[in-house]
Amino acid sequence: MKTENTKKDERVRTKEEQRELDAFHDLLNRYLSGEPLADHDRQMVEGIVAHEGEEATDADATEAGERVWSSLQKELEDKRRRRSPKVMHFPRYAVAAMIVVLIGIGSLLVYNTTQAGIPLNMEIVADAAMVAETLPDGSVVHLNVGSKLHYDKKKFNVKNREVWLVGEAFFEVTKNPEKPFLVHGDEITTTVKGTSFNVKAYPGTQTNVVSVRDGRVEVSTVKDGTLAVLTRNRQLTLNTKTHSCRTDSLEWQNAGGWIDGTTLVLNMAGLEEIKLKMKQYYGVELSVRGDALNEIKLCGKYSHKEGAKALLRQMCDIYGMEYSTKGNRIELYR
Repeated sequence: MKTENTKKDERVRTKEEQRELDAFHDLLNRYLSGEPLADHDRQMVEGIVAHEGEEATDADATEAGERVWSSLQKELEDKRRRRSPKVMHFPRYAVAAMIVVLIGIGSLLVYNTTQAGIPLNMEIVADAAMVAETLPDGSVVHLNVGSKLHYDKKKFNVKNREVWLVGEAFFEVTKNPEKPFLVHGDEITTTVKGTSFNVKAYPGTQTNVVSVRDGRVEVSTVKDGTLAVLTRNRQLTLNTKTHSCRTDSLEWQNAGGWIDGTTLVLNMAGLEEIKLKMKQYYGVELSVRGDALNEIKLCGKYSHKEGAKALLRQMCDIYGMEYSTKGNRIELYR
């Protein structure tokens, strides 16, 4: 139920203010859905959400809206009295936008989003060990060490089945031609209707890889559109820096063999990914002297029992390197 104060605010809202509210409503929906926005629009939305991030979890949307409306009006009035040039950074459009965020858009009050528009209300995390979990549609996701999966519990399996991945995961997707299953990972989106496949999308590693065990998957990016349609034992590798991609044949175990919980699998792994995996699996900080391994793309399977030694031996043999150890730090050099 709306309070008298809220009703009063609504009665004095002008047509211009209402148009601003409606415009921001559309902008926020586009932001929440992950649609690319112009830089100034995206920065404005992110600034507003960050400004009231904790308040936006208030269970009473009306009360939260009244509080923010009042505080923003007071802040604007204080700045006007001081004649500060910073007033220009809080125009009426931003005030109207905040009302929409906290009153007009219930979804933002129920679950916050990250700057990338990823829903946060359902999160599966694999910190120190692999995690396997069944999703609401019956699909099974295996998360590799150091990975996270997010999805919107209210929207998942309504029109489609949409998840956001940070890291690496193997999916066994329940078949449903009417509700596509979409995996957003770093720069790629993988779309399927029922299949099993591996997605590797660690931010900052410059390589995204999709590998298929069974079925048919479509891989795309916002910038390039559809990159490829993959079938059994096919793989796509995207260089996120150059946006070049390649497709290859492989046995799926060479990409998803890590799900047995006993093996470290490197599949077209560059130096940054190798450093990341060494830290996640073995607690080792790996460094390389010079630029000898900047262009490395390593494939291999290593038993957890062997620790980091088997991987280091192979790297040294292939690339003519040596290594020194000091505590949990290892340096490769020539």
